Amino acid sequence: MAEFKGFGEEPKGPSPMLVTLHNTSEAEMDRALRGYLRQGVSKSRAMNLVATSVMFCMAQEEGMEAGVDYRWHPDNGIFFSARMTQWVKSTLPEQAWNHMKMEGFITTANAPETEEEELERTMLTARGAAKFLLLTAQDPADTNDGGEAARRHSIEMMVAGGLPQSDAEGKLRRFLAGDESLMEGMLDHIEVAFTAMARQQQEGSADG
Repeated sequence: MAEFKGFGEEPKGPSPMLVTLHNTSEAEMDRALRGYLRQGVSKSRAMNLVATSVMFCMAQEEGMEAGVDYRWHPDNGIFFSARMTQWVKSTLPEQAWNHMKMEGFITTANAPETEEEELERTMLTARGAAKFLLLTAQDPADTNDGGEAARRHSIEMMVAGGLPQSDAEGKLRRFLAGDESLMEGMLDHIEVAFTAMARQQQEGSADG
């Protein structure tokens, strides 16, 4: 992928996970905006990310497939397949397309990444996925269950990453009570679990 230049300058702040839209309604875009802001990015970057979420949602409606026609990496921008490239170029004004290419926001290719490259890409996003899970447990405002599933999954993933059940429950309880110093250690364990899951999925796909 091309190095992400942040539309003229390197993006400041955390590397966000992409928020997936169910449709392009105003309510869904508002939900995505809140999701990005909750991850700690600036308002202007959050708006750009909402636009990315909208573009992906529209692409799916046109038959594009996530992980096949487009992939998102919080630091390296977007990967487009040849089919996705053709669709986006036909949808965006030429000036906007050229700007996205020039700034390294997108990377295009005529062939899929190798299985090894795809596994590496998935592993790179594991910590981001771990952080998004913890942030959702911490601020479940946009969840339907008050964050119950996010809290449960956080504990399950920490245990899968090598932390005893009682320690995982205690760390999460103290973190939710305001002890931010526990986040990095919790992320380490959850990242291990996400990475192992990605590797198993990749191996299972190869066997199939």
